[in-house]
Amino acid sequence: TQVFFVGVRSGARRRRDGTKDFSRDAWYWRMHEMGTSKMAARPFVRPAFIAVQQQAVSAIAEKLRERIKAQTQ
Repeated sequence: TQVFFVGVRSGARRRRDGTKDFSRDAWYWRMHEMGTSKMAARPFVRPAFIAVQQQAVSAIAEKLRERIKAQTQ
């Protein structure tokens, strides 16, 4: 089976000693997506989902058809 991981790119941060910290901690993505009282929303998750929504639904439907067909034979 295929497993997909969806994440948010967080980039590298600099440590005090100047080396890069490649943490995947992106706790602030909701603030970018939804905005805050002091920052306008800059959505990136929803537009990306909307752009490929029909492809995702079609892929899921196809896999379901394959699995149902395999179970009924």
